[in-house]
Amino acid sequence: MPDLEISYVDDLPCHRCAATLVCAMRVPHSFVRADGFEVRGVRTVGLCPMCDNENPAVRAIFEHIARHGEPDRAAMLELAALVGEAAMRGLPEALDEELLRAAAAEFVRTTP
Repeated sequence: MPDLEISYVDDLPCHRCAATLVCAMRVPHSFVRADGFEVRGVRTVGLCPMCDNENPAVRAIFEHIARHGEPDRAAMLELAALVGEAAMRGLPEALDEELLRAAAAEFVRTTP
């Protein structure tokens, strides 16, 4: 897996509710187009105490940050494991192509 960058932040708003984020993760991603070309990018994922607190894996990250503040090496290894758990919980087991097609059709239908 490519490197994941984690930053503690106190000046970024949540895009969902505008509360202040606790941390932001820059997550590398890629996909292969039909012509075989690999497209690479980085997505910033914010962890919000208001929107994400119901997710047990993310709540564990919040608790870790509250307990350790600026972590030392051992705490960073523990944080890395928690972030990995949260990332795995956030991934769908399989792509539901029917749901994706329905969402795309709804977007086209409702977009002026």
